[in-house]
Amino acid sequence: MTAVADDGLPLVGTLTLPVGPGPHPAVLLLHGSGRLDRDSNTARLRMELGPPLAKSLANAGIATLRYDRRGVGATGGDW
Repeated sequence: MTAVADDGLPLVGTLTLPVGPGPHPAVLLLHGSGRLDRDSNTARLRMELGPPLAKSLANAGIATLRYDRRGVGATGGDW
């Protein structure tokens, strides 16, 4: 999924939806501070926390959105 920031920069993220018709409650997953991607990974340490958390919430009927910050992961720009 790609959204566009006010300054025109495409922000890349992942929307995880529960199975079945909506509407569904939803949460925005915000990662910790620093150069972390949408799955809480850094260049030197891969945590991969996003996918299992999003899957667990989807199994509970909750949609999630997680995204890469500017200059991290698949989102361009300067950190």
